[in-house]
Amino acid sequence: MREYDVVLIGGSIYAGKLQRKVVSFCEKNRGALLQRRVGVFLCCLYQGEEALMQLQSAFPDWLLAHAFARALPGGEVHYDRLTFLDRLLVRSLPHPPGDLLRMRPEAMDELAAAVKSLP
Repeated sequence: MREYDVVLIGGSIYAGKLQRKVVSFCEKNRGALLQRRVGVFLCCLYQGEEALMQLQSAFPDWLLAHAFARALPGGEVHYDRLTFLDRLLVRSLPHPPGDLLRMRPEAMDELAAAVKSLP
């Protein structure tokens, strides 16, 4: 990571949590990340205030405080690709089973614009 000035870190919510590999990467590289410009993004089905709350609970406080940009590009679930257990989990959500498409591609465009505007 030494050769990078800007690092973008992101992942998605699964069963209410960010992937362990992403969290582990952040903790393992805390010192290096604090010396670089870092942007974060989180893919989730929630929108608005609920999405912000998921972002805040997904990433470490120190990383969010350091991040120059944050993005919430939405998420999607393809019901026919889910395992049996995942289908049970999706059925517990407050909506009928089926595909959920809640993508906001403009959020990633805004993150890219933030990177381009860095000095």
